[in-house]
Amino acid sequence: NLFDTNLSNWNATVSELETAYQAKIKELETVYKEKLKLEGPATYWNKAAARYEKHGTNWARALVLFTILGIFVFAILLTLWFSGKSMPLQITSVQGVLMFASLVAMFAYLMRVLSRMTFSSFHLMRDAQAREQLTYLYLSLTHDSEIDNSSRDIVLQSLFSRSETGLLAKENGPTMPTVSDMLSRPSKPN
Repeated sequence: NLFDTNLSNWNATVSELETAYQAKIKELETVYKEKLKLEGPATYWNKAAARYEKHGTNWARALVLFTILGIFVFAILLTLWFSGKSMPLQITSVQGVLMFASLVAMFAYLMRVLSRMTFSSFHLMRDAQAREQLTYLYLSLTHDSEIDNSSRDIVLQSLFSRSETGLLAKENGPTMPTVSDMLSRPSKPN
């Protein structure tokens, strides 16, 4: 009789352990499937960040080179103008003033374009790095705890939202939940 009692207790314990292990295996399979789904985007954003960093560095080099070249050209023009030497196009004439103003405007416009391209590339690089880290954060949240659908939607919206140009003036990048979003969401019972 004692043997039958011990055997039934043992069978119940083994059955409970088997149920717990089966649940844990299902959870790990779900996490693994999520990891496989998001491994591609994480790799893409890692490569995109490296690409944007390279582009930003190249744009910054072009900006520095163009600035040095512009300073050199303007220094030569101003030196010639202040020295009073004869030039084919004098600043004292209307044509000379218009040419000088056009040159300054063109220089300023190209400086603005180069600086915007530099900042755009570095901004997109940081955005890609943030999305890569957000992917890994989402994976760790799905592994460590249950994540409800509304939280999952917020994270996925942030991961897959558009960055139009990378320029800060018109940024529509990842959105973080506001206080009103958190208060309007029903709380999950413990």
